[in-house]
Amino acid sequence: EGWRRHPVTHSQALHACAKAGRCDLALAILAEMSRYGLRTDLATWNAALEGVVSRPAGDSHWADALRLLEEMQARGCQPNIDSYDHVIRGCEATACWEAALQLFRRAQQDIKCSPLTSTYSTVIGAYASACKWKGALELLAELRDSGLVPDQQVLNATLRACRAGEPWEQVLQLFGEMQERGYAPAASSYVAAARACERGRCWSLALELLTELRQPDADVYSAAIRTLAKSRQCDPALDLWDKMRCNGLNADVSTCNAAIHACALCRRWAKAVALVREMLTGGEGRALPTAETFNG
Repeated sequence: EGWRRHPVTHSQALHACAKAGRCDLALAILAEMSRYGLRTDLATWNAALEGVVSRPAGDSHWADALRLLEEMQARGCQPNIDSYDHVIRGCEATACWEAALQLFRRAQQDIKCSPLTSTYSTVIGAYASACKWKGALELLAELRDSGLVPDQQVLNATLRACRAGEPWEQVLQLFGEMQERGYAPAASSYVAAARACERGRCWSLALELLTELRQPDADVYSAAIRTLAKSRQCDPALDLWDKMRCNGLNADVSTCNAAIHACALCRRWAKAVALVREMLTGGEGRALPTAETFNG
C-alpha cells in the first residue's frame, strides 16, 4: 500500500497519462495526490496542464487549464513561463484571444522575466484564430521592441492573423522578411500574401507566389486570378483559371466572376458564356451566379 502513495510513483504515472493523451486519468491521479497529501512539484503540474490543453478540439481547454493554474498556485506551487504557455495555448485552440492576452500580461507580472518568443507566438496564434490582425501586429511590434527576433512560428502566426490580406503593404513586408530569413511560409501565409497582392493589385508578385507553392492551393489561385482581373491582365487571368481547373481546384463565386469579367475585357464572349454555363451546371458544391456574374 505504501508504494501506491509515493509522490514519485504518482508523478510518473501522471506524466505517462498526460503524454498518452489520457487527460482524464492524469487529472484523477492529480486529485488522488491531493487527497493523500502528496507533494506535487512544478513538473507534475505542468504535465497536467499540458494534458488538459492537448485534448481533442471542442473541449473547454483554456477554462479547465485556468482552473488548474489557480489550484496550482493555491497549493503553493509557483507557475513558470511553461505553465502560462500551456494555458495560453488552450486559449489559442479556442480563439479566446482576450483571455490569452490577460494571461500573457499576468505572466509578465508574476514571473518577473521577459516572455519567450514561443509565448509571443502562442498569444499571436490566439489572435490569429480570432482573425484579430491589429492585435497580432501590435504584439509582433512589442516582441521586436523587447529585443527578441521573430522566428518562423511567430511570423506564420502573424500572417495567419492577416489572412484577409490587410494591411496589405505590411503583409507583403512580413512575407518578404520570412523569405529573407530563409523561413518556410505556411499555407495560410501564402493565402495572406496572395490576398494582400489582390488588395494592392500587385499582379506580378501574385504570379511569383504561385511558382513558390509546394502544392496548388485554391485560395492562392483565386486571389491571383482576382488580382489579374482587377489589374486588367485578362489573358494571364484566364490562363491561370484554366490551370486552376486542370489542378482540380474549385473556385468561389468571386473568382468565377473575376474570370468572367476578364473574358468581357478580352471580348472572349464564348469563354464567358461557357463559364456561366459551368456555374449553372457544375453540380454539387458549384458557385452559383450572382447579379455581378451577369454584369461582367
